[in-house]
Amino acid sequence: KGVAIKQNMKVINQLKHMRDILERWKISGLNRKLQIKPKSWEEDDGSGVKKCKEVQLVLKWGGNLTKLGENQAIKLGERLRQGLYPDAPGGGILRLHSTFR
Repeated sequence: KGVAIKQNMKVINQLKHMRDILERWKISGLNRKLQIKPKSWEEDDGSGVKKCKEVQLVLKWGGNLTKLGENQAIKLGERLRQGLYPDAPGGGILRLHSTFR
């Protein structure tokens, strides 16, 4: 009985921790990711339809983006943009803009 209580308290503490993280900001951007992964299935004998019986909830939290991380993301975006749309006489990335055509 004591082991079951400890396991229940552990689950309760984990759920409270997830709640606190989820309520901190909107789920968007780089700081949080929530995944729901199916773990087991059950098939209805009559119709043959599979239904998810158990899921795993995965919450990934990277904390706050630092100034260094922000600068790295900006530089990476600039490198990607230059690689995909290099500056050229045709206008580089501006050639995609409708007002430039």
